[in-house]
Amino acid sequence: MYDGLQSPGRNDECWCGSGKKYKKCHLDFDERLEELAETGEEVPPRDLLKTPAEIEGIKRSAEVNVGVLDYVAERIAPGITTEQIDQWVHDYTVEHGAIPAPLDYEGFPKSVCTSVNEVVCHGIPSPDEVLREGDIVNIDCSTIKDGFFSDSSRMFCIGDVSPEKKRLVEIARQSLEVGLKEVKPWNFLGDMGSAIHDFVRENGYSVVREIGGHGIGLEFHEEPWVSYVSEKGTEMLMVPGMMFTIEPMINMGKPDVFVDEDDDWTVYTEDGLPSAQWEIQVLVTEDGYEIIQDFLASYDHPNGSKTPNRLKQEIERGKNSPYTRDLIASFPDFRFPVWAFQEVISFGSFNYFTKFCSERFEDKTLANDFYLLQDVRSLRNACAHNNCIINDMGAKPGGKRPNDTISQAVSSVASIGSGQRRSKLSNERLRQIVATLYLHKERASSGVLEHRTEDLGKFAERMKKNIDYYDGNNQIKSGFRFIGSLIESWYPTAQNDTQTQAQS
Repeated sequence: MYDGLQSPGRNDECWCGSGKKYKKCHLDFDERLEELAETGEEVPPRDLLKTPAEIEGIKRSAEVNVGVLDYVAERIAPGITTEQIDQWVHDYTVEHGAIPAPLDYEGFPKSVCTSVNEVVCHGIPSPDEVLREGDIVNIDCSTIKDGFFSDSSRMFCIGDVSPEKKRLVEIARQSLEVGLKEVKPWNFLGDMGSAIHDFVRENGYSVVREIGGHGIGLEFHEEPWVSYVSEKGTEMLMVPGMMFTIEPMINMGKPDVFVDEDDDWTVYTEDGLPSAQWEIQVLVTEDGYEIIQDFLASYDHPNGSKTPNRLKQEIERGKNSPYTRDLIASFPDFRFPVWAFQEVISFGSFNYFTKFCSERFEDKTLANDFYLLQDVRSLRNACAHNNCIINDMGAKPGGKRPNDTISQAVSSVASIGSGQRRSKLSNERLRQIVATLYLHKERASSGVLEHRTEDLGKFAERMKKNIDYYDGNNQIKSGFRFIGSLIESWYPTAQNDTQTQAQS
């Protein structure tokens, strides 16, 4: 064959691991590749094409990868150092059974790349680099889980960003959508790169020439190298099973860049103007593409691909669960009523579906719900993974600003002063507990609310019973008094127990 690899016999099992005979699976496909190679077209060797089993493994890696960026998104703010971001990425990745791919890769010293303003890529996190109001920053996260690689990046606008920077970030994001329209089986990679280049130039920006995307999945960087200044009808043919990143680096000014001579990693714009980049990992399918880890984009493929999105894949897996299989079987066309939909997807998926809907329909109420649910999700995950949820209950200077809804709700409690409110809500864990209590109060059914009220009473009783354990810890005591005041106001039927304990 054209790639020097052995082909199975017609009646042997196919090389892709499907279990089918070669003649019924990839024989015609391989013959097409052979014919194209003989005409001089650049086609991928078959060992670059991902099998179904490999794709599933890569998706598991991507779940951690996207989770890391979601985790960063919840916490990034003015005053945060890039070193703190690196620590978040490292800890989250390791806690989820994975490895940060950049760490020690060809000597790179950190777990993530943090590229601020005029830094194009490969920025090295530092305790001396503080994110400030008006900055834009790219967080480029790469993950290894069970030997499979995933890679994506997002732009973050820190505080109040200038309209010029916001537009740069948005055009960089839109350039991905433009490129995705050209990701089709048997199309050229150059078509995708050319479309991105033309779009960016039409909007007054430039594309970095020297740095591009890459194949990925079984290695950090595989073939092909993906250019975004290419011409139509050039570069490697895209075929089903091929996987690569789309990550054009868009400069506000000229495309020229240089590498820092001291660290030999950090890439800057030559003219000192800002640069922006988003990165997604794409699988070429039989009828289009699938975005591996851009979670929200997978709900709504711009090219109309029939590739199942992540929600559908999650529901498909639920067919094997004794808890959801009968319910899923009741709706074979996937037209679930709301109550059933919530039963067959995970809480994390529901959370991000809420975000998707808020962005799709520009609904501020749903957007607010998403931020509240993020806090609930974080608290749930801490409990599920046996983290100590009452560790460090003191105020944290420079912590995440609480959601306005939460601030207003706590302000309405007469027994809580403004100073106490600001102090306690600056603590991440206390804020998460408050958000959970608030959402139960406002959104839970009467039956669930009654059950939760009973649970809160039991919680207060346990605190009273175990007072000797925490009696000497003023932070825990003041934290509980704060929470107790909320419970008294929001769940009055549980107030007797909380009042008793708060006075202890």
